[in-house]
Amino acid sequence: MSAQTILVIDDSPTLLKVVQLVLGEAGLHVVAAPNADAGLAAVRAERPALVLLDDVLGDTPALPLCEHLADQKDAPKVVLLRSGLHHDDPLKWPGVVDAIAKPFTPDALRAVVSHFVAPGAAPRRRLSLTPAPQAPASAPRTAAPDLAGSLAVFGVSDVFALLCEARKTGDAWFSRGASQVRVRFAAGRVAFARAERVPEEFLLGRFLCERGYIDTNTLEAVATQSASARPAGATFPRLGQALIARGLISRDQLDEGMRLQTAALVYELLRWDTGGFTFVATPAASGPTAEPSLDLSVDHLVMEGLRRIDEWRLIEQAIDDFDAIYLREDDRMATLGPGRLLRDEIAVAEQLNGRNTVRDVIFQTHMGSFEVCRVLYRLRKSKLIRPRVTPAAP
Repeated sequence: MSAQTILVIDDSPTLLKVVQLVLGEAGLHVVAAPNADAGLAAVRAERPALVLLDDVLGDTPALPLCEHLADQKDAPKVVLLRSGLHHDDPLKWPGVVDAIAKPFTPDALRAVVSHFVAPGAAPRRRLSLTPAPQAPASAPRTAAPDLAGSLAVFGVSDVFALLCEARKTGDAWFSRGASQVRVRFAAGRVAFARAERVPEEFLLGRFLCERGYIDTNTLEAVATQSASARPAGATFPRLGQALIARGLISRDQLDEGMRLQTAALVYELLRWDTGGFTFVATPAASGPTAEPSLDLSVDHLVMEGLRRIDEWRLIEQAIDDFDAIYLREDDRMATLGPGRLLRDEIAVAEQLNGRNTVRDVIFQTHMGSFEVCRVLYRLRKSKLIRPRVTPAAP
């Protein structure tokens, strides 16, 4: 039996990748299996010390698999990943020593696993970082990269995991077509992210409006006035500086807007499976040229981003076209009691006037595409909206 091998059996590709990422960083060897048959084969081949098992594989409860595992020679301990679909006590299942409810945080996963398996040595890196000369804080993007590659070969989550593990400080640039995203790392944590040529939903102003820190008209007026001016030596967003200078938002509100923007950009990045990336190690600046440091956890960003990817797959089964138009079922909505619709559902439903596309609703509500499509999915599943059908040409 391998003292450091963990087997995870789950039919969610996203969850398998998250567990491999989180536990791999702890020096554990993680083997993934998408179904019961593959899981049994992996138990025989790998002889893991611990099995993380989804309590429902497809439509089938995992109890028979637990019974089968318990009959194996040197039977591994089993931790159930609970979906909440069953209410019986999982600790009564054969071989089960603990359970963790989905969705779980990286810290919670590590804590449960550490009760049964000791962490190992740092994992072997899949990408190598070459030693970099000390570059000035304002090093241009044309500086020779310390790390570069294709997102078709090394995924965004792999790049983030490597930079986090190595506690690197510098700039990671991701490009796909005309879109570019810069993610600033500080000691392996995300300091901030900015983007060029991305949809408006990823711009800072959208998040400030969404939070209610400023109204759209004021934002647009200030953005127009400050478009060509940047305070000398400043590296914060020009818009944010201008809003603070006019007393329209506080520094804490700007930081919160940037935190939301950075998280949204990372979530979008994790959906990219084509394009390229580079990383240039540069020390953190100080004084008037210092850049913001939001100090965001890579684990938490990646975990939430991959969870959203899983949810996108479900949403796209019902909401699959940004140019589609949806109509309210006003008669059904009228039968709902007060308070039955959430605030975001009301905001989206109000924009369904028979003319607005999904894309228009995203723009009008100042919400993200994920948030709007998630609301539309809920409303459609509740039969409170329906797609507009274009009459056939005569």
